[in-house]
Amino acid sequence: VEVRPAKTIYLTMKLLILLLVTSFFAAGQATCAADNNDPDGVREHLAWKSCNPNDVIQPISITVTDPAGNNNYPIDVSKALLITAKSVNNGITYNKLLIDVDIYAWNKGLFAKTCTWNVVPTFHLLYNLDGCSIGKNCPLLPGPLTLEVSVDLSPYKAILQILLGNTPYKLHMRILNGDDSQHEEIMCLDVEAMIAKGSSSA
Repeated sequence: VEVRPAKTIYLTMKLLILLLVTSFFAAGQATCAADNNDPDGVREHLAWKSCNPNDVIQPISITVTDPAGNNNYPIDVSKALLITAKSVNNGITYNKLLIDVDIYAWNKGLFAKTCTWNVVPTFHLLYNLDGCSIGKNCPLLPGPLTLEVSVDLSPYKAILQILLGNTPYKLHMRILNGDDSQHEEIMCLDVEAMIAKGSSSA
C-alpha cells in the first residue's frame, strides 16, 4: 500500500476545501454576467492600477501575454501568464524579491445583493513566490525598469472551471523586499481581466 507523504495529503485536502468553497461563488456569477455589470470595462480590455501610491516602485504600463509574448486576452488560464510592468523605482537597489498573489472573482459571493470583488481562497499557496526566479527581475536598480512576473494558474484549472464563463478576475500582487527580514512592500499591483470561456479545457 502506497503511503502518501503528510505534506502531499495536507495540500490535497486544502485543494479539496478550496474546490468546495469556490463552488459557492458560482451562484452569483450568472447574475453578474446578466447584469453586464463589469468593473473597469474589463470585457473590452485589461485594467490595472497601483494599490499603494506610497510604494517606492510605481507602475507606468502593464501588459499580459503568454510566455512566448503573444497576446493573452481574454486570459487563457491553461497557460502561464507573463505580466510585464514598466515601472519606476524611486528607492534603492533590491537584489531579492518575494511576491504574494491573491485572486478575486467579480460576483455576488454568498450573501451580497450586488456584484463586488470576492477573494477566491488559495490558502496562501501563491505567497512567498521567488520574484527573481519567476521573472527577469533581479537586481532591481533605481530609475526606470521593466518588471516581469510569471503566474501559473494551470494547477487551478479544475477549480477555475467552476467559475469560468466570461468572468472578471483580479490578481492582487504585492512585491516585497527580500533583502531583509522585514519584507516590506515595495510595489502593489491590481490587474483586472476576463478569463477566456472554456480556456481550462486544454
